[in-house]
Amino acid sequence: MAGRPTCPGVATKDEDKAATAAHTEIIEAIESRDPDAAEAAMRRHLDRHYGTYMQLKKRLAPD
Repeated sequence: MAGRPTCPGVATKDEDKAATAAHTEIIEAIESRDPDAAEAAMRRHLDRHYGTYMQLKKRLAPD
């Protein structure tokens, strides 16, 4: 699955790479048992990728 976009037709390669990096940051904060860092990383991720999510949701919604 590596190298394939997580949101084909919605996310660009750069957005996909950014999402992967954000997930890594969130996981590392959780593994470090740092809830403040995990929350901050998750909020940054959601702020950045909410638009991509909404585009995908709209595209996949039944007519």
